[in-house]
Order: sequence, then structure tokens, then C-alpha cells
Amino acid sequence: MKRIFAFLLCGLLLCSLLACGKTDDDGSSLNRDEDQEIVTTSAGDTFTFEPLDSESVQITSYRGNYVAHEVVVPDTIGSSKVVAIGKNAFYQNIFITGITLPATVTTIDDYAFAGCTSLKAITLPDNLEVIGKGAFYGCTGLKSLTMGSKVETIDDNAFYKCTGMETINLSEGLNTIGEAAFFHCDSLTEVVVPEGTVKIGKMAFYNCRSLATLTLPASIEEIGEYALRQAPDTDETNEDGEDTFVPLQVITVEGSYAAEYVSQNVPAYEPKETTSPETDAESEVVPPESESESETAE
Repeated sequence: MKRIFAFLLCGLLLCSLLACGKTDDDGSSLNRDEDQEIVTTSAGDTFTFEPLDSESVQITSYRGNYVAHEVVVPDTIGSSKVVAIGKNAFYQNIFITGITLPATVTTIDDYAFAGCTSLKAITLPDNLEVIGKGAFYGCTGLKSLTMGSKVETIDDNAFYKCTGMETINLSEGLNTIGEAAFFHCDSLTEVVVPEGTVKIGKMAFYNCRSLATLTLPASIEEIGEYALRQAPDTDETNEDGEDTFVPLQVITVEGSYAAEYVSQNVPAYEPKETTSPETDAESEVVPPESESESETAE
């Protein structure tokens, strides 16, 4: 009878240990239920994830405590690398003030951090290649952002209405800026689009009321409708009665597609002079009044 009791007691202890989950080397615990896999870090942050292949996983959602704090995403879960932040993973989490992503992450999927209004800073890894649709949509508290050299695509609405963003350093490897990618980024003052960028989507920099300087490279081959429009034709003024939109200077290269587009296809702009690649003189574009456009985005 004692043996049977001891056997049952050992079984209960074993089940309790399994229920608590496996503890990783960094103190995180790994749990599994019928629908999802979960990891809780030593800092108390809980992530759900799914395997992408035998060696990698993506974070699918985050659950933390209801206190403003910074989050560190682990680089591995078990023996698998964290390579992606999945769609809607941190959607509308208003308590996150900062995010540190591991060097293993190559993709931030659609709306991953959308609506994280308290997010002030995020560390983008050097290996990041794709910033998905609406990835930082409405992150009004985000002040600045620096990308590594491997980001090739900033998808549609990626930074839509990031009204607090003052500076952004774009990737040297950038190929495409999607539609409305920086729509209504009210605090941006200067943007340099790097050489090698081929496409700027429709309304990409539309309604950026503080944007004073925009530099476009010779590599540009396509610019969408209203992409460079600084503002709709409105009578918006501040409390002193001054126009809320600053004059915009556009710097292009003489003979480039961007220079021709600005002068021929965007009536709101009138190029004063352009530059040649042999000189570093700047070209200037000043917007007169333009027709009003309604704000559109996905």
C-alpha cells in the first residue's frame, strides 16, 4: 500500500513539474497547450509563438503586465531562432514604452506594433529586411527611428500617423517606400531617401506639415500620385494665425526621373533649379497652393 501511495505521489509531482513548463537557460519557461506555444521570460513578459521551420519561429502575440515598461524580445525560444514579429503581435498595447528586438529578426509583419501609442523607442536589428503594412501605424509617441542597412521594403502605411516622429534614418539598402508610408508624420523635418531606392508609393510623404527638406536620389524610377505633396489646400493656422505648414525644399539631381517628375507631373511644385551629379549644388522646390485632398489609407 505504501508503495502504491509513493508511486501516486511521484506521479502527481511529475505532472506538477510538467504543468509549470520547461525552464530555459535564461530563466524563461516554455509551456505548451492545445492551441499555442508560450514562453515567459525571466522579466515576466509572455510571448506566444509558432514554428516557421525546424530552426526558426515567429512571435505571434505578446501579453505583459499592465504597467508602462520596456520589452526585450528573446533571440531564441528553445533551440529555435526568433526571426519574425508576426502580424498584430503587439497590436494596440498601450503600456509598452520601448522594444528591443534581437539581431535574428528579419521581418516585422503587418500591423505588428500598430497602435502602441506609448512606444517611444525601438531598436531595429541590423538584419531586418522587411517592415510590413501598417507595422507602426499610429505609434504617436515614437520620436525617432534608425534602420540597419538591409531593409529593402517599407510597406504601405508603415508609419502612418506617427505624428511624434521627428527623425528617421532610412536604410542604405532601401528599394521601395510603400503607399502612405509616412502619411501625416507631422513632426518630421528632414528626410533623405538613399541612393538605390527605386519606388516611392502614392501619398508616401503626404501631409507632413513640418517637412522642410526632402532629398531624392537619381535611382528613383517611380513616384506615385501625391507622394511628395506637402499638404492639402487648407486654411489651417496655429493660435497666432500662422500657416501650420512649413515651406518644403526638395533636392534632386539634374536630369533624373525625380527632377522630371517634380517639374512635369506634380503641378503643386515648381523647380527653381536642379543639380548635376558632378556638383553638389542643391535644387529647390517650393509648393504653391494646391487642390485639397482627403486623407486616404488602408
